[in-house]
Amino acid sequence: MLEPCFSSTQAGRLSLPACVEEVTQNARASERRRSCEKINNLTQRRQGAKRVATVSAFLTVGSSLSGVGPRCYADAMSNVHRLRLTDRIFFVNVNLRPRIRRFRDSEYPLILDVMHASRQRLGFLLCGYVLMPDHWHALIWPQYPLLISQVLHDVKKITTLRFHALRGSKGPFWQHQFWDRFVRHEREFKQRLKYMHMNPVRRGLVKRPEDWRWSSYNNFALDKATVAACPIQIDYVSLPVGYRA
Repeated sequence: MLEPCFSSTQAGRLSLPACVEEVTQNARASERRRSCEKINNLTQRRQGAKRVATVSAFLTVGSSLSGVGPRCYADAMSNVHRLRLTDRIFFVNVNLRPRIRRFRDSEYPLILDVMHASRQRLGFLLCGYVLMPDHWHALIWPQYPLLISQVLHDVKKITTLRFHALRGSKGPFWQHQFWDRFVRHEREFKQRLKYMHMNPVRRGLVKRPEDWRWSSYNNFALDKATVAACPIQIDYVSLPVGYRA
């Protein structure tokens, strides 16, 4: 409780402006202390959160990195709320800057090489993708504590360096911001895959999605030879019925 703040002046009068100023300062100090306590409590809760899966059912993942069959995970869902920046499948969109020359067909393998190396180094899952002349989409699953922003920063940084070396250019290459949205359910996962695979057809680059080499469409083919001929192998994820992120 604030104490009365009286300041004597001539003939015992009270200096009201000084009183009001002191009350205001005390109120601001109290507000700052409360804000600091909230931040400290939130930080402690996040640091104490255990690593858990985001689904409470079995999740089957067939990784192209492991060289073995599908693996099963049965981690329980956490009751601890944390920022939704990891342990989810993200649909991302990364664009070239407006004045950067569009990709030539011979340059697409460079992007996939960087994606593959980054996936091996950081440990995320690449569930689907499409490379377009001026942008690319992907379905990426970063494993906790890896964040989706860290994945994209790594891919964008290394591709920028390699394209500058290849083209003899310099300066910003990708647009600074990227668009992302986590996949909420199994239906949306399939919708995002279809959207990516049909993108070259909508742009008039090919007549059929299987004719565009720089997407994951043929990774889902039934013919093993077709899958083996794909420029990069993806991570196959089977979301359980009723999955919600």
